[in-house]
Amino acid sequence: MENIFVHEGINFGGVNPIYWIFKEDLLSLVYSKNTWTATVALGLGRSWNTLYATAETIQIEGEEQETPSGTKYVYKISMQVPKDRPSVELLLRKMNQRGIIVLTKDKNGTMRIFGTPDCPMKKTSKLLIPKEPEGYNGFQVTFQGEFPQPALYYGGTANSIIVTPPPDPGGDSIL
Repeated sequence: MENIFVHEGINFGGVNPIYWIFKEDLLSLVYSKNTWTATVALGLGRSWNTLYATAETIQIEGEEQETPSGTKYVYKISMQVPKDRPSVELLLRKMNQRGIIVLTKDKNGTMRIFGTPDCPMKKTSKLLIPKEPEGYNGFQVTFQGEFPQPALYYGGTANSIIVTPPPDPGGDSIL
């Protein structure tokens, strides 16, 4: 039997910013089924892109759903990216209809990867311009995806090389 003990440290909420990359810019993603920790290798000259949001607007929701073929994990990351400006809209348009891998780091320092090359996240967005001058002006951005495994914990990035970790007694998965 395994136990989950009382958490005695600090447990902050909140995520800002998020990092993302197009699925085709990822050379490999290797993870352990024992720890759900993944290491990624990015293509030559590629790096994680940054997407900042208005403070305290990034929210991550995840749920397990039972299906006839097993458990699926459904994730949704939503945020508000400030100010209606050309640079934001152009970037968001580039993300349309593309598979995206999202990397988050919460205020506790926990980093997770949402999406894999086989099952990437998809982005949707909408422009919000309120009638009140003091209201929020910008884009509501959402990343969504369904996966056969939970969101992976981030174990690091190796640029321009493929990482080959030692064998895992529980079996490794390479995506």
